Amino acid sequence: NLPDSDGDELDDGVEIDPNVKEGILIIYNTDPDAEPISGFYFIKYSDPWSEDSDNDGLLDPEDNAPMRKGIYVEGSDDVVTGELTIVASEYGFVGHSFLLYKSYIDDTLDFTGLSGGYILTDNNTDYYKVGPSTYDISIGEYVTIGNTSVEADDFIPQPIEGPDKDDAGIMFNREFVEEISSDKDGQYYYSNFSYTRLITGEQWDNLIQYHNKNNYYNLIYNNCAQVASGAWNYIFCDGHRFDGGRENTPKGMKQTISTWEGKYEINIRDTLGL
Repeated sequence: NLPDSDGDELDDGVEIDPNVKEGILIIYNTDPDAEPISGFYFIKYSDPWSEDSDNDGLLDPEDNAPMRKGIYVEGSDDVVTGELTIVASEYGFVGHSFLLYKSYIDDTLDFTGLSGGYILTDNNTDYYKVGPSTYDISIGEYVTIGNTSVEADDFIPQPIEGPDKDDAGIMFNREFVEEISSDKDGQYYYSNFSYTRLITGEQWDNLIQYHNKNNYYNLIYNNCAQVASGAWNYIFCDGHRFDGGRENTPKGMKQTISTWEGKYEINIRDTLGL
């Protein structure tokens, strides 16, 4: 008898199709001779008993895809959960390439297949290290994913295990922590080129699968640039992509991104609000 059962300011008749349609409901039970009975059903556009039908942090009145996590993109069939940026930074004789994700929804990310990562605290000015884990992210928050050559304790390199290979692999938020810990004048990953694309939930899942399969480090065959560019190519089948070769280095990736329309230089410190 309530016009708005969940109190989200969307009437129940808006959240479900108010035109009752006759249908057939099949009743399955232990009697093999049971007859189907006539019934009715409604088309549900959102849940009249929940103010956030898909539990993505976007309340139904403001959510243009209330039954699917993410935001519907006009003119396409895509519902995106955020945006993914590829960063290629070259500084001196070294460099680093990694991915930066901005979430459009409240979500729990599965990083249990990675080597570990860092949780940022105190308005992104402090942090603590964790092992493989899930990671809670809120609307508008960021996380980085990158392959690293040495595991670090307060960013002091540890002994390398064997030629060109160590026990580090892929970490989340390590690039952020380097910015927080850096005593450089300006951002740690200066002199970069970056490019951003929208990403769907399915693409995000594929991205994580790719990183899980490539969670090791080898200087020649599985460095940061090869993993970042390989993951990018794996989830984006059209538009700007990498061709390999010289692009398996941060310098080569940076040169390629510099030719893309829409490229820019990202300031990671600004992203963190530092």
